[in-house]
Amino acid sequence: MKTKISLMMLLLAAWLLVGCEGQNEPTTEGGGSVESTNIASVNKKINYYGTVYEVIMKDGNRMYFAIKNDKEVRMGCWSYFYDGCEDEYDTYAPYEYKGHLVIPEKITLEGKEYLVTELYKMACTSHSDFVHPNTTLLSVVIPKTIKEMRVSCFSCCTALQSVKFEKGSPIKELTRCTFGGCSSLEEVILPENLSSIAHEVFESCTSLKTINLPETVTEIGYRAFIGCNSLEDINLENVKVVGEDVWGSSAFEGCTSLKTANLESAIKIHERTFSGCTSLKTVNLESAKKIYEHTFSGCTSLENVKLDNLEVLGREAFDSCTALQKVELPSIKYLGIDVEEDEEKIWWDGDAFVDCHALETLILGSSLIRTNEGKLFEGCENLKDVYCYAINPPMLDGWEEGASDNRVFIGDFVLHVPATSIEAYRETYWGKIYRFMEGSVDSYESVVGYRTIVAIEE
Repeated sequence: MKTKISLMMLLLAAWLLVGCEGQNEPTTEGGGSVESTNIASVNKKINYYGTVYEVIMKDGNRMYFAIKNDKEVRMGCWSYFYDGCEDEYDTYAPYEYKGHLVIPEKITLEGKEYLVTELYKMACTSHSDFVHPNTTLLSVVIPKTIKEMRVSCFSCCTALQSVKFEKGSPIKELTRCTFGGCSSLEEVILPENLSSIAHEVFESCTSLKTINLPETVTEIGYRAFIGCNSLEDINLENVKVVGEDVWGSSAFEGCTSLKTANLESAIKIHERTFSGCTSLKTVNLESAKKIYEHTFSGCTSLENVKLDNLEVLGREAFDSCTALQKVELPSIKYLGIDVEEDEEKIWWDGDAFVDCHALETLILGSSLIRTNEGKLFEGCENLKDVYCYAINPPMLDGWEEGASDNRVFIGDFVLHVPATSIEAYRETYWGKIYRFMEGSVDSYESVVGYRTIVAIEE
């Protein structure tokens, strides 16, 4: 008898344990509607956002729904959305959603069913200098009914660890700062048809180690992953543009754990894209036509970079890439300068390889038209050989016949050129050796020697 009672007690204990653990597990599938049995009360208010409902759940959490039209609502979990205290931001203490959030596809309000098609903010992150993060939201599942997400939707949800967009999500763009400042975010399952990631979407997501971009993603915006210092792996094979013409890039600036970047389809890489990525060793930019200033500045581990079709290399693009030993630029037209699309405006002269202490060999293709004026190879004390396949000596930006000689190349490297062009190179600044001198009027001494110029071996 005692044995039977003991067995029953063990079975009961096991059932209670499994039941309790099951209640703590987050739901990973969205969809469906908010069950009326889970609702404690519903409040209604008309404010700046129109007709807004506060739905208070029996677990104490609240969701807010604003009527968009007779079929759709937008949803938020930030109580400002309901309170509408537009002029009281600085003293406002908003409600924080707690735990695991499964966004519903539908909600019934006053007997009428609506589709949930838009997400509003989950935390207050934008107005003057006022920021009120959500510190209790742990995970989010976003259903396929959501067609639009507002700017900064989940920004500064500092405890958020996991985000899942359900299969069939129509979202094609993540808007500005969608997950910016989500410092605990570790897992993101993105919409399968996503095409672009706007600026600052994952800024300072310091726990994010890997992210799988859908093959449809072709654009990454300004500062999209800046400060993601744990990011080790991201697939970029189909991305064509990184950064923006107005804002620039800095898309991966400060991603100090990133080791490789395969951007084989990218055409344009804006400034500071990988600046400060100190672990970055290998980069494939075989399709890129233009790289803007400071793109790899401070990438102290960079050893290999593929730039087969590059035509324009901006100023200080490889500044302080101290491990780089060899660079090949077979299609280069403009070196160390930035050129507008019509190739009529040339600006930002600078030092493309400044402080590349390990650089030994540079190969320049036959299309080279002009280089910058300035200290193009300053700090490249180990540069031994420069190969230039251009038949006519490329022009120095800002140099004119009769201008001062003391503002061009420095360094005692050997210049390799086509055999029929040796004399032409000797008669220009390419054939002279200059030396940089701090504090001098022109920053350079006069000519200190003549460069060794030899024919490129067939």
